[in-house]
Amino acid sequence: MADITEIQKRIASVIKQEAEAPTAGSDEWNQWLSYINMAQHEWQESYQWPTLYKELNTLTSTSTGNVTLSLPSDFRKIDGFLTICDETNSAHEYPQVDAVARTQKGVTDKYFYTLGYPGNYSMVINPGTHGSGASIQYSYWASAGTLASPADVSMCPDASFLTQRTIAGIWEAMDDNRFPQAKAEADRILSRMLEFEQVRGHSYDDRIKTKEEVYHGFRIGRN
Repeated sequence: MADITEIQKRIASVIKQEAEAPTAGSDEWNQWLSYINMAQHEWQESYQWPTLYKELNTLTSTSTGNVTLSLPSDFRKIDGFLTICDETNSAHEYPQVDAVARTQKGVTDKYFYTLGYPGNYSMVINPGTHGSGASIQYSYWASAGTLASPADVSMCPDASFLTQRTIAGIWEAMDDNRFPQAKAEADRILSRMLEFEQVRGHSYDDRIKTKEEVYHGFRIGRN
């Protein structure tokens, strides 16, 4: 798990043939950090990486005023159903709908939709009144954020991609004819990461499921 300082050292060993990173906060450090963040964003947009998958559990403090819930600042996209467990320990699952489709729903129908923009998303739940202490659970895909501190560690599982992609960006800006080679190496590392995520462990259940199993919540003998 390489932090920003280590990545800066790796970049310096190639660009400047030095083993030391630039001074934190210097122009060179900040320029390279900008390239690292651009590389991280490129990695983020290339696949739904497991490291960006998060689950959140929270409790409501009141029975009213819970129609709209603020989503985490790193929220990008909801994944799966919203589950609310009330004071009777009964779990209710709410499907996601498009905001424009809510007019086709009844006032008692269970559903939710999201509104907002990066860093300021919210979830609107219908119906929005729940018992005090109700448990709310959902999963979502997160943004990788922005690296700033020398001790920050990227959510990218292979820091060598950030290193190579940054080197390619620096050489391209310098009009150095080695940048295509560095870019190709970064692409190779990205492909390797994608392949690694696609290959599951021996315990993974990859058999073809029946229609009944795919149906959400179906239980043999009860449905």
